[in-house]
Amino acid sequence: MRSQNNDSNSARRLVVSQGFLSVGATFASFGIDVWFYQSSGSYASFALIYIATVLPPILVSPFAGFVADRISKARILYLSQVCTIMLLATLAALYLADALHLAAIILCVFLMAVAGEFRYTATTALIPELVKEGDLASVNGIQQAFRGGVAILGPLLGAVGYRYFGLLSLLSVATFLAVYATYVTRALEGNACKAEGEIGVKSFFADYISGLAWLNGERQLKTVLMHFTLVFGFLSAFRTLTVPHVLDLKGEQLLAAVVSAQGAGMLFTGIMLARTRRQLNFESMVFLGCHVLGIAVALFGLSSHPLALVGTSFLIGACICVIGASNQGLWQSRTPKWLQGRMVAVRSITLYLLSPLAIYLSVPLADSVKKLTEDASIKFFTYGHLSWSGLLVVGLGIAISIVSAISHRSYKASGQVQTISQRIENAENGKDKTA
Repeated sequence: MRSQNNDSNSARRLVVSQGFLSVGATFASFGIDVWFYQSSGSYASFALIYIATVLPPILVSPFAGFVADRISKARILYLSQVCTIMLLATLAALYLADALHLAAIILCVFLMAVAGEFRYTATTALIPELVKEGDLASVNGIQQAFRGGVAILGPLLGAVGYRYFGLLSLLSVATFLAVYATYVTRALEGNACKAEGEIGVKSFFADYISGLAWLNGERQLKTVLMHFTLVFGFLSAFRTLTVPHVLDLKGEQLLAAVVSAQGAGMLFTGIMLARTRRQLNFESMVFLGCHVLGIAVALFGLSSHPLALVGTSFLIGACICVIGASNQGLWQSRTPKWLQGRMVAVRSITLYLLSPLAIYLSVPLADSVKKLTEDASIKFFTYGHLSWSGLLVVGLGIAISIVSAISHRSYKASGQVQTISQRIENAENGKDKTA
């Protein structure tokens, strides 16, 4: 009983420490985004920074998943956070020296995303070791609620800090919070399970061959994986367009309110999930969240009034919370513990596979749409108030709705999949008759 309580406390400390680190990351990201966009006014250069944040999951997540299944996940967390501290300090030093330019920002953001990918993989794979399966929905709900709180406080405090104290203050606070999170993670290392195994090229490929063979037998999980690849690509383009869309309409004050409203939606929904004490239907929650998300994104693009932008942003945040918690719970409950790290890596690769392409294509598409919005007939068709970014956002919302409808139908057609415990039992008895 005491051991279970210790594991539960360890999970809480893990969530809180990562939450503080997320606060710092939000400060730094908000400050850099606003500072660079206002300094350069170039959406093409601004998009390059976003591309730098989505490349690492594709490039390094396979190694991160392999290492997470071979060595201590808590040690991976500690080392990745130390790297984050060094990179934040580097950004602050470059800003002080008036040497913070696009190339330096892209490099630091890219390396921080690499460290973040190791941290995300280790954290996601560690949670099932610390809690029972029945508590996954509640723990994931707590995570999403904390993310919502971070999204609320981060942009608001970031806007105040940037306006009155400047970018250096935000980078300094982010560094301090990363130091605290690193201290907490170091103390947790003794509570985590110690994974063991050789790290080599041969074992790397062997591990992923066995992991992909297992995934090949999970038809519904493969459908969810392909579905999220498309949806996340569209969502990445939407997030990239949100900053210029809101800044062009009202400025950074409304941007903070819009992003905070999205965090409020995540916080409210996360609290509701965290309070649940029953087994949830993760499959239904995943697709329901995606259906509503498509509608909410389209409404966001159609909105120009501040209240409408804030309201639709709240709904988007609620959908993201439901989707994130249910998708993570779905994979954690159906994946064997010895495969957790590798499956997190596979998910990261596929989720981010289309993100750089979607963001890159948004640049020439934005130029084309800008020209269309200058046409009188187009202005009449769109009631005259939609900007180029608004039209693109509406298109992304429609695309999310179409992909979600097709994937949901395919998921239902694939039939009911056995739980992972049943698969393991049947495999041991030589009676696994599933496809």
